[in-house]
Amino acid sequence: MNSEKSDKEAKLKLSKDFLEEVDKFDEVVKVTNLVSGNQQGIATSGRGVRAVQIFTKQTLTANSLMSLLPDKSTFAYLWDGGAIAGLSRNIIECFLAIHYFGIENVSEVEAELRFFIYQRHRNVETYKIQKGYNPTDPDIKVFENGIKEEMKRIQSHTFYQSLTKDQQNRIINGVEMYKTKADFASQISHCKGLTTDFRYLSNLAHPVGVSIWRIDNESGRGLGSVTDMAHCLRAVRLARKYQAASTAAIAEFFPERFGGRFLPILTKLKELIDEGFA
Repeated sequence: MNSEKSDKEAKLKLSKDFLEEVDKFDEVVKVTNLVSGNQQGIATSGRGVRAVQIFTKQTLTANSLMSLLPDKSTFAYLWDGGAIAGLSRNIIECFLAIHYFGIENVSEVEAELRFFIYQRHRNVETYKIQKGYNPTDPDIKVFENGIKEEMKRIQSHTFYQSLTKDQQNRIINGVEMYKTKADFASQISHCKGLTTDFRYLSNLAHPVGVSIWRIDNESGRGLGSVTDMAHCLRAVRLARKYQAASTAAIAEFFPERFGGRFLPILTKLKELIDEGFA
């Protein structure tokens, strides 16, 4: 009896905390939509364009995640921690890409190398998809030759020579960023737990491992067990953190557009980046 009472109390507390977190995430998404809807016509560099393009994708992901979450009118809700975690993880991936390919303050020579790596990564993925669907496509050979030339251009680049051996190996192995999550965690204050946060969300999103280990007659079935509710709460909290961070960063990157009347809204948004995190 005491166990049932304790479980009920835990669920009530988690329900309250979850709905409060949903409200915070909703606030962030509204500001994200506002910033995204006011970025047309900004004169910027190629890196600025890429940052905005990635931010647009992230905006769509945030709205998709919001559509999965309950409102206060009903709690007949499917507690799918895996789906929430997958979208939350993508929000983090967009945050990292916005910084790396867009707004991080790097020299022009480093920015050029990152763009060359970005181009090669895009072409390699396109090549693999096209080859998989149609291996006799005559354009396949053109892609193969082009990708080889792109790697030569990267390896002969001035800034490539200054990278560590580990960073060079990441590029050779096809990783699109030579910075690691640990690098981001050490350089950006609110990314302190990034490596563990990303692994946590990945394990919930994957079909094996942690995600199925916790399944029993109640947990892992979307029924609203204490375990499911706790995972959903944590995943949404991480989505809120990194979505707020991206939106604030994009707004700060374009101060001429997002100053003035936007400042009070953005000031409040920044408070939601680290709220609830130690």
